[in-house]
Amino acid sequence: MRYELSRSMDSMWVPAWMLCIALAVPIAGNAQPVIFKDSVAAAVVEAINCNDLPLADRLLAAELSNDSTSLQWLFLRGMRNYWLLFGVGTINATALAALKTDMERVIELGERRLELNEKDLHALFYTGGAYGYLGLAKAADGSLFGAVGTAKRGFNMQEELIKLCPDCYDAYLGPGMMNLLTSQIPWVLKPIMWVFGLSGTEEKAHEYLSLAYEKGRLVRLEAGTYLAQLYDRKKEFGKSYEIYSSLTRRYPMRMALRAESMTPLWTDRRYNDVMAQSLDALEVFKTGQYHFSSADSSWLPIILLSYSRASKIQGDTVSAARTLEDFVHDKRFGPVNKWRIHSSLAETYVQRRDTLKATEHYAAVLASDAPDDTKKRVRESLDKLDSTN
Repeated sequence: MRYELSRSMDSMWVPAWMLCIALAVPIAGNAQPVIFKDSVAAAVVEAINCNDLPLADRLLAAELSNDSTSLQWLFLRGMRNYWLLFGVGTINATALAALKTDMERVIELGERRLELNEKDLHALFYTGGAYGYLGLAKAADGSLFGAVGTAKRGFNMQEELIKLCPDCYDAYLGPGMMNLLTSQIPWVLKPIMWVFGLSGTEEKAHEYLSLAYEKGRLVRLEAGTYLAQLYDRKKEFGKSYEIYSSLTRRYPMRMALRAESMTPLWTDRRYNDVMAQSLDALEVFKTGQYHFSSADSSWLPIILLSYSRASKIQGDTVSAARTLEDFVHDKRFGPVNKWRIHSSLAETYVQRRDTLKATEHYAAVLASDAPDDTKKRVRESLDKLDSTN
């Protein structure tokens, strides 16, 4: 799920401006050991990164029972919900509300601390991050100006922290993302960014994100993802894919990351690698070895459609159809929404003039929770099939 990915995937579900806010915030983190030496925080972040939310919840509940006003634990509890926000085509309203509640509380408590000591590094880090995520919540509510203004306040705090503590590498993520976004933002949004004094360069984005990725204690997953996006933008596809590969080896359960990692493969026309990565993702899911959030699971059909598209480009429509058919009939993928797969299969069978199979898959789309406009197109396709028979 991410800004660069939104350029290459069909039917994206969040406007680009909203994704700008989403990406501009550090996703989970802590300052460098020079400030914090908390192994529990590291364990919480790793549990979140690995989709092991039950473990993260237990650790957070224990810490908050000892200190219910801790900026650190309230922030990380809010962050725990970030991973649940976005699936393909959906925004989890419950997770968004929980994220907003915790981040507002962090801001309330953090601002009090900063009134007493404006150089409170701990408060600068967590309050700045909380403003960023509150910006995301406002974006989801449809308030562009509110979102940008709130996120900008968070950037300012993170940049102030970097000035006070240059070795706090986890804090480089937010400003790095600000530079990444504003250095190539759509022209229609530039006036809004200028109003809030937001501007940046790719050079600064590379500097900040590299430091966060290479030296950050807890933000390597996020910093690496965005650094890979920057390399992809600069057409340095080998460097981009190298970072993606490293991250997917570390976090094989991150299906959204796997889907995004195919972006440089597509642009570099490495179709065999697209197919290999897609099949590997399916095998990882089948093993049942890892935790998968519903948001991550929703990316499986997108990954599989990448396999199908790459196969077709290389002229192998038979393997493409067979793999999609296996997916929709495999009970291990029962909870995964499959209407996109049924739609693709229906179109394949229409091309083969197999009316019976096409009708079967179109009917599956109509019986699903596919968007209304998709169902309308399916009905139109069925009418065409009927008229030709």
